[in-house]
Amino acid sequence: MQNAEGDDGYAFIGGHAAFGETTDEPLVREFKEEIGADIKIKRLLRHLTIWATSELG
Repeated sequence: MQNAEGDDGYAFIGGHAAFGETTDEPLVREFKEEIGADIKIKRLLRHLTIWATSELG
């Protein structure tokens, strides 16, 4: 979770994996880009895909 400057809430770090990247490469890159953290992946727990929809109106 991160808190943008001037924002009163928290949000998940955004980003995506590029074609051909391993599972851990985008995690390391996005943590660095979004919050400036250098991380090392020890073990992946499992792959999870979440689909969400929203109705505007």
